[in-house]
Amino acid sequence: MWYRIRNLLLAGLVAAASVGSAQAHGLLRHCCSSCDNACAPSCAAPCAPAAPAAPTTITVNCIEWVQETRQVPCTTYQWQQKTENYTCYKRETVQVQKPCTYTCKRYVTETVMENRTCVERIPHWEERTVMKAHWETQQVTEMRQKTVCNGHWETKEVPACSISLFGHKGCCDCAPKTKCVKCWVPCKETVCCPVTVCKKVKVCTPCTVKVCCYQTICKQVQVPVCKTRCICETKTEMRTVCETKCVPTQATRTVCCCVPCTTMKTVTVCVPKCVQKQVQVSACATKAACGCCR
Repeated sequence: MWYRIRNLLLAGLVAAASVGSAQAHGLLRHCCSSCDNACAPSCAAPCAPAAPAAPTTITVNCIEWVQETRQVPCTTYQWQQKTENYTCYKRETVQVQKPCTYTCKRYVTETVMENRTCVERIPHWEERTVMKAHWETQQVTEMRQKTVCNGHWETKEVPACSISLFGHKGCCDCAPKTKCVKCWVPCKETVCCPVTVCKKVKVCTPCTVKVCCYQTICKQVQVPVCKTRCICETKTEMRTVCETKCVPTQATRTVCCCVPCTTMKTVTVCVPKCVQKQVQVSACATKAACGCCR
């Protein structure tokens, strides 16, 4: 709407400029013609001062801006709901028979003859001299230690008892009485002396005996051996497999969309119009505007 108003204003300015130029050109022609008629008798003679002329009235075209009310189409956008069909894809699980190839192992037991080295022991008798042990009772002289007591009696002088038989103490000024007593003085010594004892003694006597000995012989023998062998086999069988597929489905949905709508709107615009007006102009002003009497 503003774009159209701007175009109308520019068109009005161009029209006003063209009308003003046309009006000025007409005024110039009118002034020249009046000036030629007034100045024709006096062109041969020098101009003399003339009396002031009366003001004249001329018609002038003017541009005026006039407000007009117009109906202008206006485009607006509105949100509307509409129902549309679309294609959606739904996942479905379907059971399908497919060949499946796999490798399995199978164990086979076989009996194989193999060469083995075995050791065989062969017995044989031999005569050998061995030391045979037996026990005998013998008298043996041993040195043993024993403790011998070599004590003796000694006579010692000991103080006598100072209390009488009647329980009265003796005189304190008298010298102490002593008496002689025999005492045993011990004296222990360790002495080694030979002792004859009977003991069992181990005696080894050589004797000849027969001994069973074994002779080791190595030989090759074929032995049946059970071996288990693994065999890989490839098998193919039909299996039921679940697969997921996308299935197209038609569905309906309601969406909001922006829809352009054209409506008529009343707008007030300014329009240029050419209006004729009467303007009073003096003769000198007319001549000055004409430029013929210079």
